[in-house]
Amino acid sequence: MALKRNKNGTYTVKTEPQAREALIEMREINEQIALILAQNGVTDLEAKANALKSAATEYCVTHDVETIPLTTKVYARLRKDRYGGTWVSTSDDVTEETPVDVHPLREILKAKYKKDSVKFRDVWYAISKRVVDTTKLEKAVAEGTLTAEEIAPAFYEKDKKPFLILYGKD
Repeated sequence: MALKRNKNGTYTVKTEPQAREALIEMREINEQIALILAQNGVTDLEAKANALKSAATEYCVTHDVETIPLTTKVYARLRKDRYGGTWVSTSDDVTEETPVDVHPLREILKAKYKKDSVKFRDVWYAISKRVVDTTKLEKAVAEGTLTAEEIAPAFYEKDKKPFLILYGKD
């Protein structure tokens, strides 16, 4: 039983056999698309385009080039994004992936309040659980209990692989 296409181009699936039929047809169509792309050299062109972009990206990273103008209206910009911001609460949180210049927040606070263990404990419990409570930490910074500079060594982000993006139109 063939699925009927709605007037707006979508399909409605109401039963598991229909879902199975839709997925089987989708796989067949994807195989046809892959065959057409391969027969017409599109996959080779995609591979070449990806290799060229990778080479240009590597050049930009190696030579610290931020932008490359392509035409008067089109340019490529190197993006160096970060992700996965992580607070290092204690030395137990330090892993192989932790940058060497990152210090546990607990140690920073101990150094700050080395003469006042009660104040250390109060601040530590106010900003942490078993992990750093970022809302409470931001509140402590806003209130002036801590400064961003003092706590910065306890935070790091992972670097994404740099990539180029084209902007603008001809």
